[in-house]
Parts: sequence; C-alpha cells; structure tokens
Amino acid sequence: MVRGWRKRYIVFRCQDETQVRNSVGSLGAKLIYYKRGYGIVRAKHWRKDEVIDRINSGVGETIKTTGSVKKAREILSTYQQPR
Repeated sequence: MVRGWRKRYIVFRCQDETQVRNSVGSLGAKLIYYKRGYGIVRAKHWRKDEVIDRINSGVGETIKTTGSVKKAREILSTYQQPR
C-alpha cells in the first residue's frame, strides 16, 4: 500500500511575508498563515528540510516543525502576544 504525502507545518518568524512566499513556493510549500511577523508554512514531508534551510538562509528563522496545523497554531499563539 502506498501512502500519500504527509503534511508538515513549519512555524517561523520573519519580517517580510512576500520573501517567504517567494522563496518556499518553488519547493511546493505554501504559506498558510502570516500575522505580525510570525507564520506557518505547509510542506511535504520529504521537502521539510529544504524548506527549513530556505527560510533560515536569510529570509527568517524557523521555530518549530509539527505534523498538525492545530499544534502549529498552539505554538504560534505562545509567541504572538495580543496587542
């Protein structure tokens, strides 16, 4: 039995949303959430390391990787303080 691709959600911090969108888009990853300098990128499990390297190479800084969007949002909520 062949399984489909598994999703990985990468929580990151950066200042420019369009830079992240452009840099990870070529790898098949998608920016699914961005607000106040923090965001979540969805990537295929075999592209996870490439996406992390691309974000860390000057675009921003990765915080954590998880397998569910619910956990990614929980992690993000600890970093985003209400203003």
